[in-house]
Amino acid sequence: MPISYRIRFKQADTEFEVEGDRAYVTKTYQDLKEVLGLSQQAKPVLGGEGRSTKSIAPKSGGGKSSSPREFIDRYGLKRHVDIVLGFGYFLERVRGLKSFTGADINTCYYEAKIEPSNTSQMIIINIKKGFIMSSKKTGARASYTLTRTGEQFVEGGFQATKAK
Repeated sequence: MPISYRIRFKQADTEFEVEGDRAYVTKTYQDLKEVLGLSQQAKPVLGGEGRSTKSIAPKSGGGKSSSPREFIDRYGLKRHVDIVLGFGYFLERVRGLKSFTGADINTCYYEAKIEPSNTSQMIIINIKKGFIMSSKKTGARASYTLTRTGEQFVEGGFQATKAK
């Protein structure tokens, strides 16, 4: 029995679902994207009979996502030191914060439904790597911001770049 694929994607108020063989679903998705002028931010989910999901869209490097979990999943982050850096980037770029606190990072963990690690220790490790720096204090709490190196590291897909 051939596998039937289904793709569902949504951007703003526009939502589509296409079902069929993989070639048909992929081609229809590409055609609809061109006709409707949808950006690369649409995140389709392809489901086979076993209800497993796979993404068939190319991963975009710097687009906004609507939740901390989607942002972390985009890069496939597993190490907490990278997750904390990713959440910091998410808070600054997507949510528009000028700086963030450890509590803000813990809120991202909660929203992403990921068990938090020792957030303050992960921030310290990122400071030592030069990816995060201390910012002004917000009340009694220390706040942080990403350095240019930290931003470039995230935008480079969490891959170290060679200095020229």
